Amino acid sequence: MPHPEPGQLGKRTSQPRDAGRWLGRTAVIWGALLAGTIGGGLAMPAVSMPGALGLEPLTPAAALLSVNGACAIMLAIVAANQEGGLKARFAALFALLYGLDTLLPLSEALLFENVLRIPRDLLAVAAAVGFAKALLGAATAVLLFRSCGERKGALRAVGPKLAVAAVLYVALYFAAGLSIAWQSEAVRAFYGEGRAIPSPAALIIPQLVRGLALASISAGLLGSLTGSTARRLLLTATAFGLLMALPLLLPNGAIPWSVRRVHFVELAVSNFLFGLGSTLILTAGPRRSGEARVTLDPPATSP
Repeated sequence: MPHPEPGQLGKRTSQPRDAGRWLGRTAVIWGALLAGTIGGGLAMPAVSMPGALGLEPLTPAAALLSVNGACAIMLAIVAANQEGGLKARFAALFALLYGLDTLLPLSEALLFENVLRIPRDLLAVAAAVGFAKALLGAATAVLLFRSCGERKGALRAVGPKLAVAAVLYVALYFAAGLSIAWQSEAVRAFYGEGRAIPSPAALIIPQLVRGLALASISAGLLGSLTGSTARRLLLTATAFGLLMALPLLLPNGAIPWSVRRVHFVELAVSNFLFGLGSTLILTAGPRRSGEARVTLDPPATSP
């Protein structure tokens, strides 16, 4: 099966045949994500979720199909715009999906376990299922979409920039929590008007660690993407905003939908902004070798 031209997005696959091929590959990635989720779940011991399901916008089956479908579309878009070797592209995609879809949400669940009361063995099962899902999904995506070219080189002077990006994450975390989540009466009631959650001082260090993890994922993704800074900025921000929020669409008895829907908006907004900010921070300074300079000036014309 022929591959699309390097760096092709929807506007460059306008011909019906090309669009059909892209959709076909996306459907295969969707199937791989579902196989990883369902197969991983069947391979693990059964663990009961605390609480009972309330009113939900989607049935469990519809939510499973929708969430994995959206993940498949995002993975396909990212994979179609990656450069470099197979292992490097896989590592970037796997870290993106497993980190944002599984590890970071589970780490937050541990921080708030006195409120959520999710059993540790259930969190372990979720981590294993997420691993299987990310493994199959990332591997399928990089096999279906070929590299856009040789990798032009890693981002430069990343270490200090990761620390700056981590501080940005903490700032966005608290800003979104106060301006979006805490404005909801349902959220305030769920967390006992703040009495049931750790103090801001107790949350700063864990959130800095999470910020460093997210910044590292962002750096790995940016290093694998081709195109201008603007293209990589949009892809990174969209992936972060979407993949961090999607798990909240899955029904569960620990957090009612009236609270999850507010957190969905909170996470989508804050992580989209973090994707934008981390891209600007990590790509600041000398550009990668071989990377075109991004400018708004019109091209020079010869006399």
